[in-house]
Order: sequence, then C-alpha cells, then structure tokens
Amino acid sequence: MKAKKRFLRWLYRRGPVMRPGMKGLELIFRLGKIPLVRRLNPWLDPGKNEMSYLPINRSLNAASTILPHQIIHEFIDMTPYHVVSETCGCRLAQRCEHFPDSIGCLFMGATAPGLSPGTMKRIDRDGAHRHVETVIAAGLTPVIGKIRVDNFIFLERDRERLLSVCFCCHCCCMMGYFSHIPAQNLDEVMRPIEGLSIRVTGACTGCGTCVDYCRFGAITIRGGRAVHGDRCRGCGRCERYCPNGAISITLDNPRFKDEVIRRISAHVDVT
Repeated sequence: MKAKKRFLRWLYRRGPVMRPGMKGLELIFRLGKIPLVRRLNPWLDPGKNEMSYLPINRSLNAASTILPHQIIHEFIDMTPYHVVSETCGCRLAQRCEHFPDSIGCLFMGATAPGLSPGTMKRIDRDGAHRHVETVIAAGLTPVIGKIRVDNFIFLERDRERLLSVCFCCHCCCMMGYFSHIPAQNLDEVMRPIEGLSIRVTGACTGCGTCVDYCRFGAITIRGGRAVHGDRCRGCGRCERYCPNGAISITLDNPRFKDEVIRRISAHVDVT
C-alpha cells in the first residue's frame, strides 16, 4: 500500500512522465474496436461501466428548473466520502492550453478515501458542493458515473464503491477515448441523459466550429449545415462554442434526474 502511494505521488508530480501512459491508455481503447477485446476489457464492459455527460448550457439554463449538474449534488448528499484531486492528470499530462490542471476530479464512495496519488484531499459535503459550482462556472463539462478505468489508474480493486465525476475539457480529457468504441456499443457504457435533445437551427452557417469541439466525432457538415450523428453523447459543447448560437439543447423528460441517479446507482454504491 505504501509503495503504491509513493508511486502515484511521484507520477503526479511529473506531468511529462504521464504523457506516454495516456497514449498507452488510448491505444487500449482503440483496440476496443475489436469485439473480442471489447468483451474481455473491464474498461469497456457494460456491467462495470455506467456514465453520462451532464451538459451545462445557455439554452438549458433558460428553460430548465432542474439542471443536469444537480445530479452531482444529489450524490454528494448521499455519501460521507468525498475526495477531490487537486491536479487533473489528463490536463497535466497533455499540457492543456485551455483550462488549468489545478481543477481536479471529484470522487465519492467508500473507495474514494484510498485514492492517494499525492494530490488528493478529503473534503466535506459543503466543500464538495462548492467545488462543483466552481468547476461549472469555469465552463468544464461534468461526466459522472461508474468508470472502471479509474480503478486501474489509481490501483484500487473494483468493489463497486467508487463514483467518479470527471470535469472534462474538449481537448485533453481521457473520456474522449471512449470515442473509439463502435457507435452501436457506446450507449452500453456512456449514454446521453434520458430526454436530452439537440437541435440545429437555421442560424447554422456550416462554419465547422462545433466539429472542432466535438470529442466524439459525432458532427459532420452536410449541405452547409451541422448534422449530429449517433455518436453524440449530449455533452453540449457544440451549443456552448457555436459562434452563431445555432444550436439549442432541451430536456423533455421531467424525471431525468431520478432516472440517471437510479441508472448509475445500479452500478455503484456510494453509501
């Protein structure tokens, strides 16, 4: 245990050393295109993964009484275990140019206090709530759920007691590695919020900005207009960065919060 802690602490203090490791992780996800590899890899196993992006967007703020990131606050109140990483390993390793690596992930559940890469700290409920609001204000997109690869990264046995909340940028976050999974298999491990819909309006000029910000290659320009394909995970970055305000996001399911919480709770116990 002490050796593990020393190794992770050393690793997190040396960002450039982590970069080859990130490339190695991505390669394993790329191999997920092969059905046999996908079945054998726990990182891609539907029984060990259940996650969703929680979009933060102008159109949602105007139209919804309950915003998606309230799901995180609900989970915070469910558990006495809250740990935050003071350094984002993805942004540190990739030398992110858009967001600081000092904005780290939030982990909950009984496994969370054992995560010790040298930059983790235990926080109380109020601190966890504040951290979420700070990150949302910074413009990072949360993805929440049972993310099996995190157990591997932190060298922790999977006891189904680790809930991860990754605050993703469009350029560095390893959640984008799931884009290598065939589109028909993506919903098995990373599904959009139930009732979420994205609409491209007539204001679209086909400039391609949304294509550049889509981590999943889900958007193409056809006939001078953006078109979302079935790889879309509902992260909402396209709406946030569209220079023409041509994309709107709506949530037509009043029960979405309870449904997402129930779906994730079936895979991970945070109590």
